[in-house]
Amino acid sequence: MKKLILASAVLLAMTACSDSDSTNSDSTSGNGTEYSCNVSRNANTVAMDLKYKAYEELRTVTFDSHGDNPYYTVKRTFPTEAYAQDECQDEKDDDYYKDIECHGKSVQVGEFAEDDNMDYYEDYYKRRCARYDEQYENGTLAEGYDEAFGR
Repeated sequence: MKKLILASAVLLAMTACSDSDSTNSDSTSGNGTEYSCNVSRNANTVAMDLKYKAYEELRTVTFDSHGDNPYYTVKRTFPTEAYAQDECQDEKDDDYYKDIECHGKSVQVGEFAEDDNMDYYEDYYKRRCARYDEQYENGTLAEGYDEAFGR
């Protein structure tokens, strides 16, 4: 649980701002090797893909063909299987998400989303990436990663 809290604290402290009202958009930040945060959108999906060192977090909201019934997933890939197993058990114990899948170094959780506005998710993810960008630039992302994963 402590690892999850630390990892979540690292990741919740970040966000990217951009004004885009298009139905197809992409927003990419970071240096592409050690760190990147990308937001993408198509006709029925909005996604944010954060990568930092050996950690990856993919947040996705997918709508059905009518733009209804948004489903939210978060897939986290950890530096080791041990971290993933701890996170998996924490998610199961917490019993917050409807769906929980655990495989190797990855844990994926999902549930129906509350907000049905794609623009909301796109803006929210871009703001999160902007915050992650800022933390990467000022070194606090590295500090949080090191604290969470002992590197």
